[in-house]
Amino acid sequence: MDIVASNRIANLKVTIDSETLTENILNEVGLLKNFDLAYPGSLKEGLEGLAFPTGSQVIGEKSLVFDIAQFTPLLNIYGAGTHKFIIEVIDQNGKSTIETLTLITQKKE
Repeated sequence: MDIVASNRIANLKVTIDSETLTENILNEVGLLKNFDLAYPGSLKEGLEGLAFPTGSQVIGEKSLVFDIAQFTPLLNIYGAGTHKFIIEVIDQNGKSTIETLTLITQKKE
């Protein structure tokens, strides 16, 4: 997913709304259901381990790629479900845009 903010990114907030990715499961990979890639705090290591940009790789950028390729294999481990990644981009002028990336996993047979 390409993210563009002509007035440069100030925050890149992500909310994971998933039927199977519970807080406990997310904690196992160093994540929470809600985080800000611009200011990851204690989640920095887990986010970077999944190849997500953080901190200075986000703040002030006009565009970046939000790539969940390293994260998607985790979705299949926990069975069928709908997984929504609600992404809020806030630019340096305070303007906010929200988009949702929805992935559906099927039951393995």
